[in-house]
Amino acid sequence: MCVERKPGLRFLLAAVLMLAAGRAAAQDSTPTPSAVSVSAGEAAPEGAARVRISDNVGFYYFVSAGYLVSDDSKVPSLGKVTGDFQGKMIFGTPQKVYVRLVNALVKPGDFLVVYRIDGNVEEAQAGFVGERVRNLAILQIEEVQADRCLAVVKESFGPFREGDLVKSYGDEILRWKQAQHRKLLPSKPIHCQVADGTDGMEHYAQNQWVILTAGQKDGVVEGQMFKLRQSDSTGFLSEPVHDPLGDAQVFYAGPNYSIAQILRCSEPIKKGFEAWYQP
Repeated sequence: MCVERKPGLRFLLAAVLMLAAGRAAAQDSTPTPSAVSVSAGEAAPEGAARVRISDNVGFYYFVSAGYLVSDDSKVPSLGKVTGDFQGKMIFGTPQKVYVRLVNALVKPGDFLVVYRIDGNVEEAQAGFVGERVRNLAILQIEEVQADRCLAVVKESFGPFREGDLVKSYGDEILRWKQAQHRKLLPSKPIHCQVADGTDGMEHYAQNQWVILTAGQKDGVVEGQMFKLRQSDSTGFLSEPVHDPLGDAQVFYAGPNYSIAQILRCSEPIKKGFEAWYQP
């Protein structure tokens, strides 16, 4: 008499381990937030609750949005892009480029971020908001020479050129981890304006991001929801009518500004629109 044998526990365990190993190998080809170590004192506490943000806001989306600074000297530059083998002026993916370093210690396998200080962000009511730091690409170092290194473009968010600056990839890891830490939502209403948005756009649609003129100093935290609307005057003696046109969720809160993804909008969002938070 024949007896059918079912796969044993050992066989099933081996299959699970092989599947996990295959997935890990597939993920090693691209830089991820774990590619650079960050000291425990700088990052969000281990086991801390993470903020709930749209699934569309991944690490690359976060980095591509960049951030603002009050003074561009506060961005710790490590060097600048100096060119490639063919002498091209505009670089994308995939390309190998030379980076001239300034007082930076790097090794093959390290990552750098190409960035550009891309003008001032201002809003009529808020005035000066900050200088935009536009992140353009992620590089991985292949070869280190005396005062420069050869790097390959691993991810490009937009064309970059000779003379654009580079900074530590670890700075973006730190920003990402700090933004992931859940904070208490403010208990008071917050009113601000849309100052700018996704690079090169005049109108902003669903899944694109906008810069708001309220930040940590006003109580804004990551995960917070704002109503977006336009103020329209109905007449000389009439109160303005506020028409809600969409919702946006903050995924990065700076000192006096925040960056939010548009989750829903019934028509394009524009600079100067109002953003309201109501507890």
